[in-house]
Formats: sequence, structure tokens, C-alpha cells
Amino acid sequence: MTALATAAAFVPVLFLGDVPGLEIVRPMVVVILGGLVTSTLFTLFGVPALFLMFGPGRGSELDDITLTMSDEELHAAMARAHVGQTLTSAN
Repeated sequence: MTALATAAAFVPVLFLGDVPGLEIVRPMVVVILGGLVTSTLFTLFGVPALFLMFGPGRGSELDDITLTMSDEELHAAMARAHVGQTLTSAN
């Protein structure tokens, strides 16, 4: 939506670039419109493709690892974490 609104504002300058006073602005408008088209296409197609290639669940060796801990180990770890929190908050 923003790209379309920006393009709509610059298109008249693109076609009226031969009018005196706009001959310097026209090359800038061409670059801006090219960037709008390129960034829009990349956002629509490139970002989802990169997410599918590198997103969660792709290529991670750790996805299938399940960690198990007994209740005693869990309580001991929580107690150690709680002691560490009280020591740092007391300082």
C-alpha cells in the first residue's frame, strides 16, 4: 500500500520529466521507483523463500533431541537458580 502510494506520487514526474525544472528530478524518480519495485518483489517472494530455507524446523540437528530430567534433578536445578537470583538481587 505504501509502495503504491509513493509510486503514484512519483509517476507524474516520470512522464513529465522533460518539463523545465524536472530534468534533474527524473533520474532520482527512476531510481526510487526501481527500488520500490525491487524491495516489494523481494518482500513478497524473497523473504518467504529464505524463511522456508532457514526457518525453524529446517536443518537443525537439535530438533529431535529430547532432554529428560528426574524430579529430584529438576528441584535441585530450580533451587540453584533461586539461590543465584537471591544472591544477585541482594547486591
